[in-house]
Amino acid sequence: MARFLTECPALHPANPNGDYLEITWLEPTGRHKRPRTQAQTCTMCRPEWYELCMAGGLWVIRRHKVAGQHQVAGDRIIQTHETEFMREKDAYALWSDIVYGRAR
Repeated sequence: MARFLTECPALHPANPNGDYLEITWLEPTGRHKRPRTQAQTCTMCRPEWYELCMAGGLWVIRRHKVAGQHQVAGDRIIQTHETEFMREKDAYALWSDIVYGRAR
């Protein structure tokens, strides 16, 4: 189950269950320049985090992963992938699956 760590008040997705749904992650399409984030998991405690976003009446879930560290600036290098755009009800169902470890 999703849990809150005592040191960090942000939402942390549960570890995947043994038989979880494997999500097809796509390269970002750039379909919408600035989607609005509706929900987000912790960006600091794990090298992977998720955002539930809405843009133009459609919903998308984005996965961000730390892919390394920039050698000169020291900034994290982030890879972003997203699901297909979908209806609100489908997006919330998939978001719930991610948070409770039923999908990755």
